[in-house]
Amino acid sequence: MADVRLDEIQERAVEMALAEPISVITGGPGRGKTTLVREIIRRACADGPKDILLAAPTGRAARRLAELTGCEARTIHRLLEYHPDEGFRRHADYPLQGDMLIVDECSMIDLPLMSSLLEAVPGGMRLILVGDADQLPPVGPGAPFQDLIRSGRVPVTRLERVYRQDAGSIIPRNAALVNAGKMPATEPDNPSYIRKVYARGFREQMAAAVLKYVEFLLGEGHKPDDIQVLVPRRDGVLGVKTLNPQLRKLLNSAGRDSGVFKDGSFGWATG
Repeated sequence: MADVRLDEIQERAVEMALAEPISVITGGPGRGKTTLVREIIRRACADGPKDILLAAPTGRAARRLAELTGCEARTIHRLLEYHPDEGFRRHADYPLQGDMLIVDECSMIDLPLMSSLLEAVPGGMRLILVGDADQLPPVGPGAPFQDLIRSGRVPVTRLERVYRQDAGSIIPRNAALVNAGKMPATEPDNPSYIRKVYARGFREQMAAAVLKYVEFLLGEGHKPDDIQVLVPRRDGVLGVKTLNPQLRKLLNSAGRDSGVFKDGSFGWATG
C-alpha cells in the first residue's frame, strides 16, 4: 500500500488505533473511513507482518471491505466460527487469535452479536470499530455501536469532512442534509438511485414506490435474497401485513420455494 496524505484528524485516528486497546472511527459516507482502515493496516505492518483480522456483519459488507483493502475479510459469524447447532465456537474460553481486529459497518451490529464478538476478543488484541453512527440502528435489539460512542468510555474519532468526490454521487451530500434536518436532493434522471423522497403525500404512493423500486432491482439482476424491505410497523398500508403479500408476488412469482414464506408468519418486509 502506498503512503497517503492524511489531515490532522485522520492522523490522530490512525495513531489512536495503533496505540489504544480499543478505538472507534465514525463518519458518514465519503468521510474517508476506508482510507483510514487501509492506512492503519499499512502502518501496523510497517515493521513486520502482523496477524490482522477484518470483519463485517454481512457477507456483502465483508466482500466490499476485502475489495477496498486487498485483505481477507469475513463476516462476524464466520470469524466467530458459528455453527447452527453449537452457536459461536469462538468465545472467552476459545478466543480469537491475532494482533488486531478491525470491524467495519458496526452500526449494523445488534447487542447479542456485539456481545459475542467482544467476548471472543482476547487481551492484547487491538480492536478498531468502524461505522456510521448516524445510520439507522440495527434490525435486531440494541444499538451498541451508538451506545459505545455516547458512553465516552472509549476514544472516538468523528470524521466530518467529505473526502470522496464520486462523479455523480450525491450520497455524501444527502447524508449531511438529512443529519441537518433538511430535505435531501434527488436525481430523477438516474435510475440506479432511489429517486423520490416522499416528505408528504399519500401512504399509498409511498407503498407503490417501494414496490416499483423492488421491481427495478429485480430487473437489474438482483436476486430475491438480496432484497429486504424494512418498515416501521405491522399494520397499515405501509405495514408488514399489507406489503408482504405484494412483495411475495414480485419476489416469488415463479413459485420459488422460499422458507421465508412457508408458514406465512413473516416475509420480506420486516417491521
